[in-house]
Amino acid sequence: MVQAIRNSGKDRYRIAGEVSHLIGRQVTKAMLDAWTAESKPQHDDPTVQLKIPAK
Repeated sequence: MVQAIRNSGKDRYRIAGEVSHLIGRQVTKAMLDAWTAESKPQHDDPTVQLKIPAK
């Protein structure tokens, strides 16, 4: 996810807005930051938290 964000050329606020629109639930920049924080031993899996089916 970190690499996808970097490669997108978009800021995290915009990405959060686009994801929110796509899934119909609010996603914030803070949520993106938490999901991708290197300081966490295990990154949270947003597909589980948001109930997004993995592809």
